Amino acid sequence: MDFIENISFKVVDDTRVLINETKTYTDTTSSDFITSTYDLVDGTTDYPVELGRVGKIKYLFIDSSSPISIKLNSTSNTAIPVKFIVLSTVDATSLYITNSSGSTTNIKLSLVGIPT
Repeated sequence: MDFIENISFKVVDDTRVLINETKTYTDTTSSDFITSTYDLVDGTTDYPVELGRVGKIKYLFIDSSSPISIKLNSTSNTAIPVKFIVLSTVDATSLYITNSSGSTTNIKLSLVGIPT
């Protein structure tokens, strides 16, 4: 069975939107496809990307309006600086994003993974 689910939410503090996220899940019996957009404020560290039913990321696409860094599998792993990246055969079980670019950045992220 296939289904598509769209989710939008904002995380705010007293003065600003910290995270503005829109996510689309497309689930099938053999793989899951997630497309997300984030407005991530400067100074956000190790923001965990929600993977839904994805147990293992196989393909990852990121396009960011400013340089960011990502970590795969653990926040203690080495950060990978990116602005645009396409990775295949990733085999990661978690993904974290850091924005220290000096301004809020818009991130478009797509991934294909194996469902849990």
